[in-house]
Amino acid sequence: MTIIRRLSLFSFLIALFFLSPLAPLAQATKPLPPPPRESPPILPPPSLPKTYEVERLDLTIIIEGQTAQAVLRQTIKNTGPAPLEIDYLTPLPQEGQVLGLTLLADGQELTGQVYDKEKAFEIYRQIVSQLKDPALMEYAGRGLVRARIFPIPAGQSRTLELSLKYLLPKDADLITLAFPLDGPLTAGKTVGSQDIRVEIVKTPNLTNVYSPVAEVETSLGTDQAKATFSAKTSPALSNFLLYLKTAKTPMGGLVLSNQPEPDEDGFFLFLAEPAITTDSTSKAQSKNVIFALDTSGSMNGRKFKQAVAALEFVLERLNPDDTFNLVEFNTLVSSWRPEPAKMTPVNRQEALKYLRNLRAQGSTNIEKALETSLKMVESAKPSYLLFLTDGEATAGQTEELPLASLAEKNNPQRARIFSFGVGDDVNSRLLDRFSTGSGGYTIYVKPEENIEEKVGTFFNKLTSPVMTKPVLTASLPVNRLIPQDMPDIFQGSQAIMVGRYPKGGAATFKLTGLIDGKPVTFEYPVSLAEGPQPDRDFLPQLWAQRRVGAIIDYIDLNSQVKDPASTQWVKEYQELANELLSLSKKYGILTPYTSFLALEKTDLTAQVANTQTATRNLKIIEETTGSSANAQRGLKQDFLASPTAKPAPRSPVEAKAKLEAMAALDMEASHAEPSELNPPRQLGGKTFFLKDGQWRDSELTEEDLKNAQVITQLSDEYFTLAKELAPERQSWLSQAEPVVFKQGQKVYLIEPVAK
Repeated sequence: MTIIRRLSLFSFLIALFFLSPLAPLAQATKPLPPPPRESPPILPPPSLPKTYEVERLDLTIIIEGQTAQAVLRQTIKNTGPAPLEIDYLTPLPQEGQVLGLTLLADGQELTGQVYDKEKAFEIYRQIVSQLKDPALMEYAGRGLVRARIFPIPAGQSRTLELSLKYLLPKDADLITLAFPLDGPLTAGKTVGSQDIRVEIVKTPNLTNVYSPVAEVETSLGTDQAKATFSAKTSPALSNFLLYLKTAKTPMGGLVLSNQPEPDEDGFFLFLAEPAITTDSTSKAQSKNVIFALDTSGSMNGRKFKQAVAALEFVLERLNPDDTFNLVEFNTLVSSWRPEPAKMTPVNRQEALKYLRNLRAQGSTNIEKALETSLKMVESAKPSYLLFLTDGEATAGQTEELPLASLAEKNNPQRARIFSFGVGDDVNSRLLDRFSTGSGGYTIYVKPEENIEEKVGTFFNKLTSPVMTKPVLTASLPVNRLIPQDMPDIFQGSQAIMVGRYPKGGAATFKLTGLIDGKPVTFEYPVSLAEGPQPDRDFLPQLWAQRRVGAIIDYIDLNSQVKDPASTQWVKEYQELANELLSLSKKYGILTPYTSFLALEKTDLTAQVANTQTATRNLKIIEETTGSSANAQRGLKQDFLASPTAKPAPRSPVEAKAKLEAMAALDMEASHAEPSELNPPRQLGGKTFFLKDGQWRDSELTEEDLKNAQVITQLSDEYFTLAKELAPERQSWLSQAEPVVFKQGQKVYLIEPVAK
């Protein structure tokens, strides 16, 4: 499932369009002049048809040092029968400094009026009151630019272009680019084409570029970098965030932190990325790659052809200093060479010839395949075993735990094992044991998926190791690190670790590891946040996702090992189930074991009953083979390895489909009708579930619900509360259904306006 996509250059929302037929205006003796700076806004009538489409959205940003030049183009088509006039409202950023602004409509420059935050709020208040549309309150709370756009004739399109020169905020060595795109113009709209391109040029000592927005591709060069996003016929992108780290070090270390609640642990992300430099400490070192290929009879046909093509892909991309070998296993096990060979042109051609002569036949001897492959691990360089199979062990040792023990015993050098499970007949838990125990991970290839594409995508990230066996420590206490073993760091990729800290302040993170077999240490002085950081709201969500994956992984790999009758294991199991439930509720991270929370009949405050249901549902992960087992473990791996906070689905249809897919594996929710399932919403840093017709803050208690203060939308109390809330929390007030939330020590029930 894809999952979203957000970017934000300076907390800058774009665009509010109010569209109206021009027939009444045609009766005027002269055209309406643009409103003076301090005049109240000219409001359209309350029942305006919004008959337009957003055909394109293009955002180009060029960053040099701390200065950004941005050009946002939006193409709007009038799909109605009459001309439309546009009143264009563009919220301003909250931080940083706008150095210049130009607004064009099809090449004609427009004069915009700039309003400060207070005046802007009053403009939004009047518009919301006139149109009786509280949804527009989501865009209040910032200053704005306003301009009147000439009419768009029926059936025609107009392109609006906003150009900005902007000074980006910088904190020590960290530059933040923020550009919200979820303004009223695109809200709820499907955009025909969305393209975002960010180019960082002439930024000295650039060592990291990171975006928490899913599906944003980044690449790092020497003092320059790029970030891109592209989508066709999809819901409008929301916020875009990009962090740039500058420091004189060959191993870039980026630390982001956030402490949303003053009395709770904060959250941090540590990202390591080798800088592009001539310094030898960032050069890729040689590696040893062993590819173990299942050539049993069940692989015959399309699967085998794809597997061979995948291995050809790997062989073509090994570096000249790398060593490698091929191991094939069916009933018997053999290898191309008795030991790894250097990647020379001659060896490459001979290995390809050997590979193309292989045939699929016999049974599956995983035991001998492991023994043979792991004997080829070299201690002098990082070793990686790519283990591809489509079935369970049917020859030699066939039991899961002895095979897992064998993999650990025969791997004293801790070669990373990356398992590829092809189809539905593999023992997915066994493959996870191989991978997890060695610091690798498992990739599951569904029956309809292409093996070559999966292996190719994976191996592109594994091309050039820079640091192996990395370890992260900090001068201040940190806890609940995920993953426990940091992955090797490769040229052109990023290694991410998340964790929590009880106390913020000045700290030093220390990264140690091996480069060319020699120990090295890098230090990163930082300041861990001691309060909320609105532009880093994704950190708790990212940590929670990975923690969910870690809990499921622990239960998955220990249920078979622990004595099910043991009082200690029963207690530990229930505690883990309870933590999984709490994380699912607080952060809206639904799993196949907690999707029942999305049922409107489920009482979120019934902790004991819900924990019992989650505990019972977790039993389904004991399945080891089949599409259900693979789906669960694939999802687990996604949680564990996610580089970004998983975005909410980009449309109600997508959200429903994702939830129903999970509920199909959930013993409780699977008995429900699809109409009973309601995906949670992420609003202003909180998770809301639909219960009894109300969107309820997931952390409310029964007592909170009883003591909620009722406020009706558009009342004086409503606008007073809106002024007290931070801009990112205005969405709590703008829903079409009742919303119950806690702000400080008070609980509010927002009742929709009567229409």
